[in-house]
Amino acid sequence: KCLVLEINPPSREERVVHSSQIVFDRDLPHYGTNGGYVEVTSRSGSTLIRSPTLMFVEALDKLLEKMCRDEFPLHLIDAISVSGQQHGSVFWKQGGSMILEELK
Repeated sequence: KCLVLEINPPSREERVVHSSQIVFDRDLPHYGTNGGYVEVTSRSGSTLIRSPTLMFVEALDKLLEKMCRDEFPLHLIDAISVSGQQHGSVFWKQGGSMILEELK
């Protein structure tokens, strides 16, 4: 239903130094999701539940933009890990790395 980003300092101390979220339905309405997914009818007539792959990418991009506006030092981020919905798959197509390079 949403993408949440929490940044922890590189120490044993467990505290959040930044937290932000994107609620898919509210913040990315152009994907037409309800609860973070869309229902699609297959050729056979069955209902499929899908979450648009680009929605996840755009949500991460928006979170990073928010962090820039908040003057968070992005150079301190060593890695980004994304995990999510149960039984969800994100498929990467040929040429995806070129698209990734064009992100803000």
